[in-house]
Amino acid sequence: MKKAHIVLIPKVKDSKNPQNLRPITLINAIYKLFDKLVAERLRRDITEKNIIHPSQAGFISGRNCTEHIFSLQTIIALREKMSKPTYCAYLDLKKAFDSVHRDLLFKTMLDRGIDSKLVAIIQEMYKDESSSIIINGRLSKWISINKGVRQGGCSSPLCFNFIPNELAWELENKKLGVAIPGGQRLGFSCMRMT
Repeated sequence: MKKAHIVLIPKVKDSKNPQNLRPITLINAIYKLFDKLVAERLRRDITEKNIIHPSQAGFISGRNCTEHIFSLQTIIALREKMSKPTYCAYLDLKKAFDSVHRDLLFKTMLDRGIDSKLVAIIQEMYKDESSSIIINGRLSKWISINKGVRQGGCSSPLCFNFIPNELAWELENKKLGVAIPGGQRLGFSCMRMT
């Protein structure tokens, strides 16, 4: 069940350039169902324990980047009016799911209070994982996959969220961001992945 096939989906019309292909993992239906159950349990844990920072919008139900963009535009306009400098950093996370360091992910999940049994299940899901790429209808040799989270996996977006989430909490802990009335500080963490 830990073997999967990867199909390459064109992001743009020029699919001859490998940079313009998105790998999607096709997994066994029973494994997909199991992953969906894991995702639901992880979502419940994240929600009940309020793990994801309020400024984090990516892959969170009821949150979206549009509000972040509006807030950022409003803050910039207000600070310009007050002649205050504003500094912004834009992170474009290329190959985001593919680049997740798994040991860091699992440690972060435990540090943030995710149930250790659930983390152990997720670790087991990624242990000894291998994939074959489907190219022109033919399967490549099996490749051992040692980092990243699966493109197309039900739990993958939730797992991925733990990585940028640490930046949002760090911004708050260091009291970085923009002060707004009421003493609250805003820092933003809205992801764009290409």
